[in-house]
Amino acid sequence: MILAFLFAAVLTGSDQVPSPPPADIEPSTATEWAITATALAGAAAIDRWLQPATCTWCDRDGQGNDTLNAFDKSARDALRWSDGNLHKADVLSYVTEYAPALLLFVHRDGQTVSRALVALESLAATDLATGGLKVAFARERPNVHFAAETGIAPNVRDSNKSFPSGHASGAFALLFAMAETCRLESCSYERTIWAVGAPLAITTLWLRVAADQHYMTDVLAGAGVGAGFGWWLPQWRQRVRRGAFIEPSIGARVRAVSVRYAW
Repeated sequence: MILAFLFAAVLTGSDQVPSPPPADIEPSTATEWAITATALAGAAAIDRWLQPATCTWCDRDGQGNDTLNAFDKSARDALRWSDGNLHKADVLSYVTEYAPALLLFVHRDGQTVSRALVALESLAATDLATGGLKVAFARERPNVHFAAETGIAPNVRDSNKSFPSGHASGAFALLFAMAETCRLESCSYERTIWAVGAPLAITTLWLRVAADQHYMTDVLAGAGVGAGFGWWLPQWRQRVRRGAFIEPSIGARVRAVSVRYAW
């Protein structure tokens, strides 16, 4: 982890290439922060209180026989850590999920707060969508599905919220939101974001499977959800913030008012 961010610092220093002027970014508003905080609180409420009592996607037939697909089964067999190291993989996945956010402060300037808000907005939207999907699909987690085989008692509170992975969606939402915001602003360290953030996000996918918390299809779906919100929301936000405006046009003979919408 330390080496990754030392590498980030080196890349940031080497990314001094000519770039077009950055797009105008409006300063963050209290309203946006409040909406983002409310969305994050809503996602936390879904995570805490909306718990499917039983699985609807159980990977078992009516007689209780295992019907888990071959792809998820082989990935679990290959990537799952030993019983004594499952907790370590679980804890490490929290670190790799949020560590890319530190890249916001590698190159600090007057837009750091605005960029942090965009990343948080993307994360909040992703968490809400992921939480809703978890409840809708109600897929049984692998550590519950194979509990009889491993002899390890799983956490029963969220045992039926495997699909999609929230850690995976969060990691990719942050990565894509930061990279897309950087691209829109023509900032100088987009390559650093991808070079450091992408390996950390991919590591998060691996660790969720290694911790026996998710199947491979769970983390791939989560990555897709997060990447989608992370790519789209910065663009949408820029369009909304620029908005519609009126521009007077006064000449020697012509007086007119034009209405334009920046898109």
